[in-house]
Amino acid sequence: MNVSKIKTEFRMLSKLDFEEFRRSATESVDTNMEYLWFGEFFDRANLIGMMNAYSSLLQDQQTDHYGIFEGRKLLGHLAVTKGEAPLGVELYGWVRKGYQSRGIGELGLK
Repeated sequence: MNVSKIKTEFRMLSKLDFEEFRRSATESVDTNMEYLWFGEFFDRANLIGMMNAYSSLLQDQQTDHYGIFEGRKLLGHLAVTKGEAPLGVELYGWVRKGYQSRGIGELGLK
């Protein structure tokens, strides 16, 4: 499935997205483990730990967190924050297991 052939929505994450974020994150532990802190955290977090971490993401005043959705299904997470240089921007995120190499990350950059 090519991502250009499915209807996606790119928007900021909200409190209402927690359950889908948790579902997507826990499905994607093994694909995030090697590269990102998220993989290790998702693997070890219990429900309360995940709720606290997600709440912290939403309350972070320095970073905006976005989701790429197909309906209610979260396909990817993208965070945008200030970079080291005065005009720098840092982007990081992850893609749901089974959706890698399908252009999901590119949608977040558009």
